[in-house]
Amino acid sequence: MVNAAKRMRALHDKLHYVRNHAGSVVYPETSQAQLKSIYMRVPTGTYPNKEYYWGARDFWHKELRRLKYWNPALRTEVETIRNGEDEPMYLTVDYESADREALSQLKAYPLPKPQLKIKPRANNKKEREEQEQKLRQQIAESNPDPRKGQIQPKSIAAQLGIQKLAFASDKPTPSPKLLKPVTLTPEILSHAPKDEITVKAQPAAEASSPQTTSPPQTTYSRSLTLPLAGVRHHEIWNWIRQHTGLPDHRLRSHDEKIAYLQLVDHKHRAAKDRQLVKAGVEAMKREEAELKKAREAADRMAAEAA
Repeated sequence: MVNAAKRMRALHDKLHYVRNHAGSVVYPETSQAQLKSIYMRVPTGTYPNKEYYWGARDFWHKELRRLKYWNPALRTEVETIRNGEDEPMYLTVDYESADREALSQLKAYPLPKPQLKIKPRANNKKEREEQEQKLRQQIAESNPDPRKGQIQPKSIAAQLGIQKLAFASDKPTPSPKLLKPVTLTPEILSHAPKDEITVKAQPAAEASSPQTTSPPQTTYSRSLTLPLAGVRHHEIWNWIRQHTGLPDHRLRSHDEKIAYLQLVDHKHRAAKDRQLVKAGVEAMKREEAELKKAREAADRMAAEAA
């Protein structure tokens, strides 16, 4: 069984990854527009065309978990979709404030542009080529030739609200300046909450609580929605933090920096120790093998002399 000191060193490395990378931000309580909840619809499992949503899944496992770690009161909900067709996939952030003007002045940054290429997560070149060929076939089947009298339906990319992603072909890769940003499809607009400022319902007064003559403070809320098709994880995080000017990373304290440097130094020395131990074990094995051969040769000579 591994002792407690070794387990803690391994956990310190994981804890540093959670505490000090993108998404590790403490949301200021003094901000006029408070981030209250984040809701995501992400495809998993056997959902078709899930390759378009790798960025959303990375954001779920990286930035969103770090943001929840530093802001425990933040409500987060991730709804996973395993099958179905034309399911709306999006992310919604809810803001609350007592100042209606603060919500109306949230910076409406443009939506990010789609990625130019999909990089299939395959182990070897053959699997990558098979995945790319499958995606090309799906797009070709959804876009029959209109000259043959067939109805041309929406392409897969158009249904997802983005342009057709470019693969390795004879055509040159388009300039990022010419790409249009991702759009909110009609399916998303009909399913997601509307982008409007509403009055949050106040809880009913309890008989046991003391009564005051002043009216309760009015709280307003606003929901902003981002489509997730073809968007990278850092683009989702930048879109969220730019609304209220959040920093990209939390500033580490002096003690945390010293602890991290000590951890890096320990890992460096541990790697050298492992190499020395490995070399010693290999030398011991070679010595045992040579002794075994010498004993076998001595036994053969004794047998021949007898």
